[in-house]
Amino acid sequence: MKNVVMICAGLLCSAPAFAETAATPAAPELAIGADARAWLDLQKSPSAQVMNTPPVPGEVATEVYQRYVNSFKHPIPEKFSRESYVQSGSSGGSSQ
Repeated sequence: MKNVVMICAGLLCSAPAFAETAATPAAPELAIGADARAWLDLQKSPSAQVMNTPPVPGEVATEVYQRYVNSFKHPIPEKFSRESYVQSGSSGGSSQ
């Protein structure tokens, strides 16, 4: 019986030492959202701002504005039918 007690005592004493050497180093914790915050900070910084925007020529600006104004002449449909985007006879990629 003494031998069993001695073996158990030896195992119990050596277990913490074994566990200490066998432990793997913890992986560094990743900050959740760090990448998103870095992108937002970059967007706010003056280094990301465009300082000299080239002017739009008058003729192009007029056409762009006219297209914008004309976009209000047609009502927005309640929903779009999928078939209206596929030309007849062409493969749309879906088998409906």
